[in-house]
Amino acid sequence: MSRRFIICVFLPGGCLSGGETTKNIWNMKNYMIGIMFVIACGTGGCEKDTFHDTGLANGVYDGTAWEYMQAGHGNWDSLVIMIRKVGLVDLFDGKDPDCPQMTVFGLTNLSIVQFLLRTTDGEGEQVYRSVADMPDALCREILLSYVIAGRHVRVDFPYEVQGTLEGGTVFETLNGLDLRVYRVKGSWQGMPDIGADGIGFHFLESGHTGHVASGDIMTDNAVVHSLSTTFQMADPVVDGGEERTGGR
Repeated sequence: MSRRFIICVFLPGGCLSGGETTKNIWNMKNYMIGIMFVIACGTGGCEKDTFHDTGLANGVYDGTAWEYMQAGHGNWDSLVIMIRKVGLVDLFDGKDPDCPQMTVFGLTNLSIVQFLLRTTDGEGEQVYRSVADMPDALCREILLSYVIAGRHVRVDFPYEVQGTLEGGTVFETLNGLDLRVYRVKGSWQGMPDIGADGIGFHFLESGHTGHVASGDIMTDNAVVHSLSTTFQMADPVVDGGEERTGGR
């Protein structure tokens, strides 16, 4: 939206010599340009950005994880389709007696789209054009790979030992994978270890790692940690390595 500004400038001081008048007008011009820039940005002139909203940050949602994801159009549409497709609505809606409370590492639309684009056959052709094309067994494995039983917020996770792949807590996901979840010190203005704490995770079987973009989203039946939109999701069936006997 374009905006117009009408600015009236009164130069005090009466009649000045030519040199003084020119100098004052020049200084005032630079001053007013600065003011106009600030006003334009503050009132919507600087509107374009590259920010991707990944959900509530440290927020509370009045409803279940399922209701939260249904309401988050633009973030969770693909995940909602996957949940419906494999019959896991009760789990995410808090109606599964075997897992009434849980922690979800939420895959956003962009992560799922990247997975679809990267899944190709031997000739480089895309295998799955949409979530609907994915086998139910694969969708179920993916969903349960990012869910652990119980409510776990950021401060519950111990720090990772810097420079190693150790530290944190190892959980079993709902499909039997070993998932190490840990806390890390963030950076601030390029200086490490003085920023806000973040959450990272590490699948021990495959070595696949990732981090949380927006954490501690509290719903009635779950804590949701929204993953980064750049997170490269892995196929747990292909990348899991060892055959599993645990899980649902």
